[in-house]
Amino acid sequence: MTWGIRVPWTYNSPVIWKKVNWLTGLLLLIASYGMVGIGWVWPTLFPIYQVSAIVGIIVIALGYAHHLAHLT
Repeated sequence: MTWGIRVPWTYNSPVIWKKVNWLTGLLLLIASYGMVGIGWVWPTLFPIYQVSAIVGIIVIALGYAHHLAHLT
């Protein structure tokens, strides 16, 4: 487990680590299919989509980690 969302909330709990990184992996997979589609259909929009997707995934992952950490 060397890759993943490394914040104090995920370090404190193996359950939170697995949930957050599973969600992040799923979102990255979905975003990558979107990047392929955008690259084929609208290449000029690709850089904007790529940055937006990555920033959005990071925000969602951190928010989810924070939410899970404060449930317990």
